[in-house]
Amino acid sequence: MPETVRGLVPRSHVVEPLGRCTYNLRMSESKQRARGRTKILAKDWRCIYCTAPAVQVEHMPPRAMFRNKLRPQGMEFAACAACNNGTAAADLVASFFARIGPMDVPIPWQVEEAERLIPRLNRSAPGVIDELFRGDTKQEIWRPTRSGIHKRAVVIRTDGPLIAGYLTAFSAKLGMAIYREHAGAPLPLHGSAFSRWYLNAGLAQNAAEAMLRIMPKAASLQQGKFHVRDQFGYRFNTDARSVVVSLAAFHQGLYVLNIGTAEPDRCRRLAQGMQMSETGPGRLRDWIPRS
Repeated sequence: MPETVRGLVPRSHVVEPLGRCTYNLRMSESKQRARGRTKILAKDWRCIYCTAPAVQVEHMPPRAMFRNKLRPQGMEFAACAACNNGTAAADLVASFFARIGPMDVPIPWQVEEAERLIPRLNRSAPGVIDELFRGDTKQEIWRPTRSGIHKRAVVIRTDGPLIAGYLTAFSAKLGMAIYREHAGAPLPLHGSAFSRWYLNAGLAQNAAEAMLRIMPKAASLQQGKFHVRDQFGYRFNTDARSVVVSLAAFHQGLYVLNIGTAEPDRCRRLAQGMQMSETGPGRLRDWIPRS
């Protein structure tokens, strides 16, 4: 679990999937994926993010978020092509920033994968890297741990419109996905996803602990013995009907607070007080910067 925010998911090690499989097994897995796609599209006639008919399967979080793109099954949703493909750049931006943690000793594989994402970012989300390396976006701080020892961390300030737009779109996608996962149906057309994202050390431990006190349940992705709890996990609470509140962690670099609700008027004042952005079905792509 990232040192910056403890308690979102249990501490654990990564169990890598087996690297060898027979041709028949690969064929079997391919058939299983096809059956799974049919089943997912049969559940929801419309896109999880808008009113268009669902024709594709959306993975949220995306495969790019995980080490070597190895992602367990689960959290797969019906989507239209416009939303699925049209928000891919937001997924890529989030996957990049999730790998930029606050630790003074970087994790080599995260640095390597972040660097490999840069050419794709320049093509799919032009201007994001330039905006990040303006020169005034990083600030070194010393933050206390539970033991009382202060550790060096780097806060990335991202007040530029490109990064903010892409990460807000990704956060809203996540909020609508988690709502579907636990409410049992897509966010209704009159509903809203209130979101706020934090980069690396931007979410203070005491603030996170205050949020987690009202989110007793924990979730992640796991397929057999293969899990990714050290890469993605979230705490949440829900009435299983009209509201799902969640706080998600991606690696050590990105945290997302979400309130997905079918009754936005009841949550809007609270969300505004917490400086959360509001999005709803059909409005997701409005956050994507125009190139």
